[in-house]
Amino acid sequence: MIIKRNTKKSNRIDEEKLCMNFLLDYLKHKIGCGEVQAKRESNDPPDFWLTVDGRKFAVEVTSIAKNASYFPSCKRLAKYIEMQAKQKGWLSGKYTLQILGNPKIQKVNSKDWKEVAENALGYIHQTMNLSRADINILYKDSKGVLKIEKLAKNESYVAVLASNAKFEGPMIEELGKLLQKAISMKISNLSGFRSSCSEIILLLYDAYIYADIIDVRQAFRDVAVTDFFHSIFWVQGLKRNARSLLENDVYAKGYILFTKDKKWIENH
Repeated sequence: MIIKRNTKKSNRIDEEKLCMNFLLDYLKHKIGCGEVQAKRESNDPPDFWLTVDGRKFAVEVTSIAKNASYFPSCKRLAKYIEMQAKQKGWLSGKYTLQILGNPKIQKVNSKDWKEVAENALGYIHQTMNLSRADINILYKDSKGVLKIEKLAKNESYVAVLASNAKFEGPMIEELGKLLQKAISMKISNLSGFRSSCSEIILLLYDAYIYADIIDVRQAFRDVAVTDFFHSIFWVQGLKRNARSLLENDVYAKGYILFTKDKKWIENH
């Protein structure tokens, strides 16, 4: 069951729908659960009720790391790469320009800026006939790294996955604090509700890709009080248009960070 878009709701409701859809997809197609259904709750908490093979769960969604101040500069670079690749007839598939941390993005049309773009175009040319390709590092400095990756053969565009996060150790430490704060706040808000439903799933949404999932998992190791929830599911994605959240405008991935049910762990 896919939750339909409600155009009368706010952007936050759209984010909730996006997260729930990825959880449903994960349970049905990666874990192989049989009956999976979700229903939005108008009088939250919770945000949704989820039924998995006859078992009922309450689902809460919360956003994390939503600082998008670095995004416009990254988007201009991606748009230029996309435009040039289309003009050359090379763009065949979905590409992501991944910006982790806060690497220096040179001035538009400067020599260094064009060099990064040319390297990206070279990657697109080399991979134009492939269904997908490994990540290639375009630029790296002490503050971050810029990568490009081909994800699929269908459609043709270059999306941006950007953040304003710190790099390596400081980033992981800061992310751990953000995770702890978000989880602790939800536990406090749901403490009274838990007597009505003890099976609660928390969906954490990172719209602008604060870090790689490897770093997220590392940061999560130091987070306390996760036993309050049945599962914690991480959705990282990017709204290409913040005011029009449609499925074809969104690149996202979903991962289980914690679960009490070993059957819910992919490749368990």
